[in-house]
Amino acid sequence: MDPKTGFCRQTRIYSCLTPTIPLPPISQPLSAAEFCFSIFNSTFTDGATTFSVNTTTGEALSYSQFVSQVRSLAYSLQQRYSLSQNDVAFILSPPSIHIPVVYFALLSLGIVVSPANPLSSNSEIAHQIQLSKPVVAFVTSETSHKIPSLTHGTILLDSPEFLSLLTQSNIVNGLTKSVKVNQSDTAAILYSSGTTGRVKGVMITHRNLIAMMTVIHHQNTNQGQEMLRAVEKYKVTGMPVSPPLVVAFVKSDLTKKYDLSSLQRLGCGGAPLGEDIAMRFNEKFPVHMAETAANHRRPAVDPNTGFSSQTKTFHSLRPHAPLPPPSQPLSLPQYALSLFHSSSHASATAGGDTIFIVDAANGNTLSYSQFIAQIYSLAYSLKKNYSLSRNEVAFILSPPSFHVPSLYFALMSLGIVVSPANPLGSESEITQQVQLSKPVIAFATSKTSSKLPSLKLGTVLLDSPEFLSFLTQPNIGNEVFDSVKVSQHDTAAILYSSGTTGLVKGVLLSHLNIIALIAGYYHLRKTPQEQEEPHPVSFFTVPLFHVFGFFLLARAFSMAETVVFTDRFEFEGMLRAIEKYKITFMPVSPPLVVAFTKSELTKKYDLSSLMLLGSGGAPLGKEVSERFKEKFPTVELIQGYGLTETGGGATRVIGPEEAARYGSVGRLAENMEGKIVDPETGEALPPGQRGELWLRGPTVMKGYVGDEKATAETLDSEGWLKTGDICYFDSEGFLYVVDRLKELIKYKAFQVPPAELEHLLLSHPEIVDAAVIPYPDEEAGQIPMAYVVRNPGSNITEAQVAPYKKIRRVAFINSIPKTPAGKILRRKLINHSLSNGLSKL
Repeated sequence: MDPKTGFCRQTRIYSCLTPTIPLPPISQPLSAAEFCFSIFNSTFTDGATTFSVNTTTGEALSYSQFVSQVRSLAYSLQQRYSLSQNDVAFILSPPSIHIPVVYFALLSLGIVVSPANPLSSNSEIAHQIQLSKPVVAFVTSETSHKIPSLTHGTILLDSPEFLSLLTQSNIVNGLTKSVKVNQSDTAAILYSSGTTGRVKGVMITHRNLIAMMTVIHHQNTNQGQEMLRAVEKYKVTGMPVSPPLVVAFVKSDLTKKYDLSSLQRLGCGGAPLGEDIAMRFNEKFPVHMAETAANHRRPAVDPNTGFSSQTKTFHSLRPHAPLPPPSQPLSLPQYALSLFHSSSHASATAGGDTIFIVDAANGNTLSYSQFIAQIYSLAYSLKKNYSLSRNEVAFILSPPSFHVPSLYFALMSLGIVVSPANPLGSESEITQQVQLSKPVIAFATSKTSSKLPSLKLGTVLLDSPEFLSFLTQPNIGNEVFDSVKVSQHDTAAILYSSGTTGLVKGVLLSHLNIIALIAGYYHLRKTPQEQEEPHPVSFFTVPLFHVFGFFLLARAFSMAETVVFTDRFEFEGMLRAIEKYKITFMPVSPPLVVAFTKSELTKKYDLSSLMLLGSGGAPLGKEVSERFKEKFPTVELIQGYGLTETGGGATRVIGPEEAARYGSVGRLAENMEGKIVDPETGEALPPGQRGELWLRGPTVMKGYVGDEKATAETLDSEGWLKTGDICYFDSEGFLYVVDRLKELIKYKAFQVPPAELEHLLLSHPEIVDAAVIPYPDEEAGQIPMAYVVRNPGSNITEAQVAPYKKIRRVAFINSIPKTPAGKILRRKLINHSLSNGLSKL
């Protein structure tokens, strides 16, 4: 054999040039599962170390729990099912914390695992089943309908029965040792399209898997241990490393075997190092410095635009905002409380007497000390009176009230997911939201409770004496918070968005998502030395169930600000509140900016306290901005950009200089990255070119609840969120929103799905066809306009649609223009609407 090439002239075969790695004797009965356990037992990994985490639910399994569940499941399957060695088990499930347990349990019994894509069609799955001939299937309630009748039936992974199979007590590994699995037996049948395009079932033996794992384990163990021995022996002080090696330092328990105290510095290069890994390294090795300045934050970027020509990515030009270590158990309320207690505003007040909430309708107030006492009391009462478990969902259907913020904070502190909805929503809309979020309990008022179905733990009325008593339990401290360990990756809230398809979606936002947003505002705030400004007082024009209201509430609390709200918005009432409560800041939509500009009522009130309006929800025209600035020269008008899927934040304007750039929605927020992607080619574009905006950062959602397809379409494998908006960055890193790939109509900052209105119109018996388009409107931004093909004399009802979704213009037409595939040609209708005089409905 040629020692350089590994080629043997005699046999014409290339052989591996690395030393042979010994494998277990092939005659030795040994399953891939047993072999994995033997490797694990030979390492120094603590059984309490986390093995797997479901990032959607926050559920985690330690190694000891995983091993226990595998043994329990193997025992249960042997006892309850007449499964024989080499029988095939078909597995059809989305990613779940149970799948690895099922794999290992089946492999240990000599059962062949045959997992398939849960998104495959019924015909594809039928073909795979014909190939593998399974006798049993493991599925979920969402995928079970795709499976035909099998000898031993179908086991639901999300059923109480299956969960009971995982928790049999006092099971030891002697049971599976009674099964003699040959290494040459088939371990798995995995499906591949091969080279012909026809699906094939690839048979992988236990020996195949054992050989692969032996090589990986040998390389990792030998190379890693040799390096650690060298650090100890030669008192190494510095090392150049790659990101994977930093990950190994963080995760490996081998580092505990060696004296690494000489290490002073690691210089990381070759690829970007994640923020999470860098923080975890510094936690584990606090005396060592992982020098990653060259690539940890970002690759080389243009200091003017934030653009990296290497990665085609735009980076934030804002200062880095530090985040708590992601591995630290921390709920959003705990983080907000820690910021409140450490803020200069809080320390300047006596015992939290600063007012946190004001109800402008009746003048009632709640101080910070009262609010904190209420959330402690409410958390205690809920924990005591209801069997709520971490990561269960609470649905909230209430108009604005003092109690809603307390409820948010109390529930999230217990690890309960809050899911607030619009109290004006129709019963059908609310039913759909409940179906998505699957709450176990609801909090409503006596006026809204009738819209809710029956839930496991019922409905709690916020205007009942019982609930009020929950807020006033004496002598309850923060120990109620500390008794629950909430992961930052747990879901904090499910907020509803129409997304990009027009159908309602439940956006899963983690505690970390909102913590990251708050951290940016908190760490970039003005210090007491920099500001000589009055105490900040905000007037909430956005509802608390909306992502912007939800986030601003948490932000205001963290920064010890005062918030003023009212149960029903009315323009002159808002002006009175500005004068009475000396409002300094307001979140606004473009129509409200237009109202400020046009209304003579503004002259009746003293609005001199106003310092800042933050406009969002829809683009703000340059003319409107300029007219506002003429009328209110001392008020800063800024724009921002965000989606429910980014927690409400993505870009923002800071300071008067940036505010003067009319039309821009600001620069990328701290810790955020962006791309401009050509929708046709998928190519990332440089500054000045238009394309779809993609975003990535710690505020980007976990996904859509109960909608894996929409999640996969919106979030790619690298964590990029496809916004559906056409944008561009200018030569100084400012973002401009040009148009939407989405078809949603932005009416007064609300998202109106045309499909929903079309479905409503088509439900009318005398309407043949219908299409809804956006029509420009100075006050609302856009209004929904309907093109209708109808029978003579028909009337269109609006009763089923919430007030902000009403159709405001209508045109009658002989036919709706469509593509051959049946897709509505909305652009033709938009052009027609702009060139014709039309009647209002």
